[in-house]
Amino acid sequence: TELQTVTPIGAVNVPDGKTLSVYPSVARVSVKYEFPPVAGFTEEVSLVVDYGEFQESLSGKCRVKMIAPKEGVISYEINPPYVECIAEER
Repeated sequence: TELQTVTPIGAVNVPDGKTLSVYPSVARVSVKYEFPPVAGFTEEVSLVVDYGEFQESLSGKCRVKMIAPKEGVISYEINPPYVECIAEER
């Protein structure tokens, strides 16, 4: 079974006094599950970029990750897989 949703992208490990803006701010997630599909899937998907990865990036691009894939997930795909990130002082 394959389920799809469009989900906002958050940021993790951002130090106090900084913000990390992500462009685009949403991504499409396609998840292949064992049958039967998991109830509530679209409400529970969380996508993030890691501030630490941003700091190490020469291009300012970060890989989008899905937090804690649910039980029964066979595979997943995030589109776009990389996003532009901009750090700013608060």
